[in-house]
Amino acid sequence: MLQPSRSAAVSIAAVAAVYVATLCLLEKRGFWVVDNANKFLQVQAIIGGGYREYSLPWPGAKLDPQFQFNPLPSPFSAVRNGKLYSIFPPFFAAASTLPYRAFGVWGLYVLPAVCGVVMLAGLARLAGLLGFGPPARHAAVLVAGLCTPVWFYSVTFWEHVPAVCLCVWAVCGYVRFLRGGSLRHLIAGSAAAAFGVYFRDELYLFCLVLLAAALLYARGRRTKAALAALGAMAVSIVPLWLFQWQALGSPFGFHLGTHALGAGGLLEHLAARPMAAYMLFAAAGSSVGLSVVLAAPFLAGFLINPRLPRRAHGVVVPLACLAAVASAALALKGYYTPGSPIEWMLLSNSLFTGAPVLILAFLGLKRPPQAGGTGWLSKWVWGLALGYAVVYALATPGRPTTGVHWGNRFLLVLYPLLGLLAGANLLEALGSFKQLARRPVAAVALVVLVSLAAQANSIRLLAKKKQVSFRLNEAIRKRPEGAVISRVWWAPQEMFSCFYTKSMFFAPTPEDYGVLLGRLSLAGYRRHLFVDGPFAQPRPRSVARLPDDGLGAYSLEFLVGEVPPPASPNGGAVRRQE
Repeated sequence: MLQPSRSAAVSIAAVAAVYVATLCLLEKRGFWVVDNANKFLQVQAIIGGGYREYSLPWPGAKLDPQFQFNPLPSPFSAVRNGKLYSIFPPFFAAASTLPYRAFGVWGLYVLPAVCGVVMLAGLARLAGLLGFGPPARHAAVLVAGLCTPVWFYSVTFWEHVPAVCLCVWAVCGYVRFLRGGSLRHLIAGSAAAAFGVYFRDELYLFCLVLLAAALLYARGRRTKAALAALGAMAVSIVPLWLFQWQALGSPFGFHLGTHALGAGGLLEHLAARPMAAYMLFAAAGSSVGLSVVLAAPFLAGFLINPRLPRRAHGVVVPLACLAAVASAALALKGYYTPGSPIEWMLLSNSLFTGAPVLILAFLGLKRPPQAGGTGWLSKWVWGLALGYAVVYALATPGRPTTGVHWGNRFLLVLYPLLGLLAGANLLEALGSFKQLARRPVAAVALVVLVSLAAQANSIRLLAKKKQVSFRLNEAIRKRPEGAVISRVWWAPQEMFSCFYTKSMFFAPTPEDYGVLLGRLSLAGYRRHLFVDGPFAQPRPRSVARLPDDGLGAYSLEFLVGEVPPPASPNGGAVRRQE
């Protein structure tokens, strides 16, 4: 019989119910960003190719064999041997084909949602290994599952949560190794971490940081442990290399090579470190100075991880919670003021702004020396999170630290780890306040509620964008034109429903447009659809205007254009069929 006081299953089930309800309310036939649409194109291509061909069968290649008007412009594609490939690793798309074939469009969300729930089960397990009692396990699950961006990514067609799920279970294996010295658990954890690379190639870094952190704390047998862990990682990762070599002709795929150290060399990479660190850890709005000031409590806590005496704890925790709320308020206000919420997101999606409750991860009580126990393992988890954050900030190219994403998706693995510590410290803080004094309790409750409200805001934006995406695809499917030209770089990918049935082209300049019209003319086309950003007033050839419901970034206009007939050898026009 389930005993809620001893099991985190009730909290896990509650979060799972929220995820299912969220998916029921969201439009499944639209996507958040072009990354998701691009991966769906992979899903369709893999199924269409019978799991033997992983290139994207772009119809426009017949008119453009040199891919001059590639509808998936850099960095979203790679061209190899006359074939168009998505830049993204194919494993997530290949794995997603199975639930997609079984459940249709609902199947696209099975892997992220299920892995989100399994990840929370791993987090509850990890909390137990760290010596946290049942209440802290419940708190860890609820904080990580509903008060951080884990909620957003668990209901989005993206590979982040499956990767994080494997990382959390990898940490469980490593903690069991640190507790008992069993190489069996070390090997299992190493394999889980390596399997995370199948979904996100930056997790090569996580594997190395995880092993290094374990070896620093391991008691003896470091060489044997290192060899066992590296061997397990190598054995686990080799199948991925073989799969990508067979599917793409490159064992490491296209994505890793494109982003490794950027394109400007080492000096340019080093020069970009300050901005990369700012975008990852501090950005909270348009003011750089104010963002840094408001991020200071988080960064100081993350770097120092202080253990506070009881009296100082009762003062510092409420003040830190209020500072965290102020930081979140600055980041959230831009979504409710005039202007584009998408442009605001580009300025404010650093690690902590969308999850102010994480401030509690760094505000634990100081324990007496004789307390003993497993408290050192909590410190190890903090060190692992900090080490990975630092290594990632040093290694990542500058450009991928920005983007239209909720919270910091590149460091998503930190949210459950820090959420675990925050949940435990949350209960510890409430228990330490004398007679549950109103003001300190109110400050802690406020930071939790603001974190929950921030995630609800992200779901609101997600729902709005998915509706815009769905309406765009409904509109393009109704158009009779077989050729679609756009100078909006993201539009061809967003029109994923017709990507394989219409010839779509990206022509960013008037010169490109003219050349492309000439090719369409020679191919016998009489009309084409031009997809452009909207003007203040509809243009004469406009047949549809597609607003983006106030997002300020995705409005489009459809215009029908004539394709001039090709000139005949005697100077007249060649008569063509419709």
